[in-house]
Amino acid sequence: MENERKINWQDVYGPYTFRTEDLWGLGLPAETLPIADLVWHFDISFEWKTASAQNDMASVNEVLSSPAQHPDAYRQIMSVDIAYPLDVVRDSDRWIILDGIRRLAQSSIRGLTSVEAHVVDLEYVRKVRK
Repeated sequence: MENERKINWQDVYGPYTFRTEDLWGLGLPAETLPIADLVWHFDISFEWKTASAQNDMASVNEVLSSPAQHPDAYRQIMSVDIAYPLDVVRDSDRWIILDGIRRLAQSSIRGLTSVEAHVVDLEYVRKVRK
């Protein structure tokens, strides 16, 4: 694994720069998606806000396998309210989470097999770039 290149969030989200507040105001209906279609995101390294000056770069899988090494990230996952749907977009053959990775992680920890998600139109996401 040491020689493997980590998937960085910029590799996936580079073309999807947007303000989450713009997504929240769309009023889209929620759809049910299988968690299995979304867990590939758990291998992406994200920047987690921390109490210290330096943020933590880790994937969800790294956080969940070593919570003591990533206490701030683990706390964030465990403290989110999973009642709110994720925001996703379909690009080619996969779902891309625009907002809700922590909610997905906690849903997975709880043993859920599906989550509610707002499906955002790809063309809309392209138009609202920062």
